[in-house]
Amino acid sequence: MDNIRNIRIGYWNCQGLSSKKWNPATEAIVSGRLDMLFLAETWFVDHEYHSSHPKFFAATTRTQEISKVGHEKGGIICLMSDEIRRMISSAYVTTSTISIKINQYHIKAVYFPPSMKGDTIRSYFTDDVISVFLGDINAFYGATFGTKKIGPKPRIKVIEEICSLKSLNHLMPQPKGPTPDHAFVHTSLSASWHFSNFCDENYNISAMLLKKALKASNSFRIVCSRSDDISALQDSINFYKELYSNDIDSTMLTCQYTPVDHYCYDYGLDKFFSHSNIKKSIDAYPSSKSAGPDPLHINILKALACSNAFISDLHVMFRYMLKYATTPKCWNTSHIYPIPKSKDSMTIDCFRPIALTKMLRRIFESMFLEFLNNTKLANFNPLQAGFRTGFSTLTHSVISHDLFYLKNECKRPDRIFIDLKQAYDRVNINILLFKIKRRSHSDLITSIIQSLFAECYSTVSINGSSSEPFIRQRGLFQGSILSPFLFNLYVDDLVTELDSCKQVPSALFFADDIQLLPKSIEDANMLIKIVERWCKNNGMQINIQKSAYIGTSNWNLIICGQNLPTPNIYKYLGLPITNGGVEWRSFVADLTNRADKMLKLLQVKGNNWSPLTRLTLYKSNVRSIWEYAAPLMALAISPAEYCYLEKVQQNSLAWVMSASEHTGMTYNRLFRSLCGVETIIDRYGHEK
Repeated sequence: MDNIRNIRIGYWNCQGLSSKKWNPATEAIVSGRLDMLFLAETWFVDHEYHSSHPKFFAATTRTQEISKVGHEKGGIICLMSDEIRRMISSAYVTTSTISIKINQYHIKAVYFPPSMKGDTIRSYFTDDVISVFLGDINAFYGATFGTKKIGPKPRIKVIEEICSLKSLNHLMPQPKGPTPDHAFVHTSLSASWHFSNFCDENYNISAMLLKKALKASNSFRIVCSRSDDISALQDSINFYKELYSNDIDSTMLTCQYTPVDHYCYDYGLDKFFSHSNIKKSIDAYPSSKSAGPDPLHINILKALACSNAFISDLHVMFRYMLKYATTPKCWNTSHIYPIPKSKDSMTIDCFRPIALTKMLRRIFESMFLEFLNNTKLANFNPLQAGFRTGFSTLTHSVISHDLFYLKNECKRPDRIFIDLKQAYDRVNINILLFKIKRRSHSDLITSIIQSLFAECYSTVSINGSSSEPFIRQRGLFQGSILSPFLFNLYVDDLVTELDSCKQVPSALFFADDIQLLPKSIEDANMLIKIVERWCKNNGMQINIQKSAYIGTSNWNLIICGQNLPTPNIYKYLGLPITNGGVEWRSFVADLTNRADKMLKLLQVKGNNWSPLTRLTLYKSNVRSIWEYAAPLMALAISPAEYCYLEKVQQNSLAWVMSASEHTGMTYNRLFRSLCGVETIIDRYGHEK
């Protein structure tokens, strides 16, 4: 046994061997983290492809009966390093086992489905000596092994008989958990059994599973009709038809564009729609995004993108679209999937209309957006931070925060917050095209935007039923890659008009979130009038209920003929604003509550994850919650408020180490040291 003393054997019940599971599995062998890896329940997915991999060694045989409905059953694949492969003396496979002999040592990997009879299981153990026996035996051994389940008793009895007959010890898993996977070794050997040590370290898979769990808990919400006389579907159709009807001028601006062969060189479009950029855009598009009205998922495009012929065909198609400044009409139909704005959303007016578009349109838009960002169209006023490179909610939060504490004429203690009602959905396409043409002086750009956003239609899904297409006379698709850029362009003249061009800004914008920073009541009324006039001329409405005045001067302000609300707290870009600035105590309390809820979700969903996976998910899903405003928090919150966050981190690290909260409190410093995690105060660089 000396020459294989440190052999590392892995077992993963992958339940369908997709490419996302195959890649980390092969990487575990290639990187040397494992010497031998058994993948169970592959269901023979892409079996011919997998069997051609250099690290593939063997696979179980297929059963004679192949179901016409659903996937194939079973399937085990063995991956092996070159070093161990050279030491193998013999191997044989059945439909449920792979047996490998290295010198005199016998390793057997199995998958025993729940329906398998005891006599069948016994028939696989006719060998004289078994050194290692591991796999999914679909049996649970109670609290000793970290699960409340025990049984099935006949299966456990059969396994115990085999262990007794073959002198096998049952290895205790680390960490314990409710798993049907078990490992047994001969009494003459010493070994350890660690769960998720080779595949769960792949954060992408764990994060994907967590995101699916989050979506599953909040993915379907019943929509109720606002009237008992009509169905929820019809009520939603009526709502969106009214929302997307144009109340200014329904006459569409026509743009005359004469196609020319040298367009791509005049505008520099050739490099943005090159073969390499098309493939890059497809590969970079997230696989987690849903398909649109067409059933063409991005993973299909990613598979086709491996073909140079496919990329060439797309390149030709996109060039013709650009040459004639037109896009397919079918791209102008979107499917609306309403997303609840809050947990109490019930009627359609409380849902956000996310529009799913065709997948090829998204690829085209991503490259066209890259082109637009390199033109003068992208030179937006610096007071606008929404969806711009180099800007974020944090940059404007810092500016807003600092203006509470500056001295004399630079201080701005009075704030006016204005919310534009359904801003994206009320964009007048005719006005948008006029602004694009005036700013770009380009018929090509204007015509392409017109082709993408004029004469659009939508369908909507409500409670499992879908509507027929209805026309949209205005509005940008919420979910379109181009929509944030076009909205910034649409409101840029308002931002510029409000800009005082002085050291202290008179307004801050983040997309449609507006904060006015007046220095006097006269200045406040002037800024409000500018916003009112712009909204009237551009088809926008001010949502007075979601707008507010916060300040120490107690001004009585009127907007759209109504008194501007004066709440004690207003949430701006996630921060609670009061007369004295950010209310950090309530902000920290909210962060603590949200982080604690996320931790509880992780504890439920990730009970079987390895410590390293738990630590990674803690950092990305729990700790990230309170790091949004960390640069400001480091300056503002007190040590007492840090304690609330430290408590959540303490409980999180206890979960990472599979310990109780009491143990986590007792060994807090040890757990932080083992996990390489500093205190919150040290992380923020807090000095007081």
